Amino acid sequence: MLMKSPELSELLGDPVLGSRLRSALTSARWSDVLVGAAPSVEAWDVRVLKYRPERRLCARLGLMRSEGPDAPSDSSWILKIWYNRRGERIDRRLRQLTSMLAGEAALNSGRDPGSASGLRVPAPCFYEPKAHGLVYPWIEGATLTELLRRGNASLWVKPFARALVRLHRSDLDDLKSRTPTDELALISKAIAADGFPPEAIAALGLILAKLSRDAPAFQSTATLHRDLYDQQVLRLGDGAFYMIDLDDMASGDPMLDLGNFTAHVHLITHWRRRPEKLARLRDRLLREYAKAAGEPVSSFHARYRWYEAVALARLAIHQARRARRERSLELVEAAGLVLFESESRDAVRTSPPAL
Repeated sequence: MLMKSPELSELLGDPVLGSRLRSALTSARWSDVLVGAAPSVEAWDVRVLKYRPERRLCARLGLMRSEGPDAPSDSSWILKIWYNRRGERIDRRLRQLTSMLAGEAALNSGRDPGSASGLRVPAPCFYEPKAHGLVYPWIEGATLTELLRRGNASLWVKPFARALVRLHRSDLDDLKSRTPTDELALISKAIAADGFPPEAIAALGLILAKLSRDAPAFQSTATLHRDLYDQQVLRLGDGAFYMIDLDDMASGDPMLDLGNFTAHVHLITHWRRRPEKLARLRDRLLREYAKAAGEPVSSFHARYRWYEAVALARLAIHQARRARRERSLELVEAAGLVLFESESRDAVRTSPPAL
């Protein structure tokens, strides 16, 4: 039985996702997850986290027990449902990755804690084919957004870089390559979107032209998160980093993840108003990443800058679509400053005189 709420009304009317939600909640596979709990369950408490009609659903599930109407269980789960069978691939990849990490944890048991990667990812409970749904446990932790707002990055940058290197070195099967050409195509396709500030069009055009000229050679060397930003990472009580929403994992240049991460930091007011501090964060993250990877910083720097500028341009377009004109202009300028960092700041102003 569903625990109905106003946020579920549209979803339950969805002829596909609504039906699949019911299939997921009544799956026989729950018997292995709810050991000893099922007999006392009266209803599911379903909290919709993200819903895109005719695309996918992400919800947090809890149990309402018969002991009382407000007696939720101690456990919660994440349920993701797709229109297609994409979840099968995600389930397989997460199981492969969690198996690797569990094996490493066993090998490192009793050793120097500094030798551990500090990386955690969702461990699937089950995949329900009828619902195209994947279930894994809900994990409590502080997002990096919270840590960034506190302003002191020195406490987490080094272990975060180590965890990210571990993800990038995972040898997963059947990953789609993500190239610089793919990243540029996303911007080119969206640049004519309605509502984009006209005073930023010229600047964005020059930025795109320079990105095209300076595009790095494709390097399919890493397993990427591909949608990495502060809200996608939790810092757990034991200091490990739990990365969520690995639905878009791909292979490609590891600097794609770093560039996307620091581009999103521009959206946090504390950092956006302190560009010098943000620059120090960028430099420290790259330095710690290079150290953990055993590579010189110089081998990453230009690619890091390129991918950050790409992500900033993409975010500018996204903000414009959400009618956030001023934020969009700020991100266009930030993209230019990152990309043209060796040139005059005047070269990337989006206000008159235009580029």
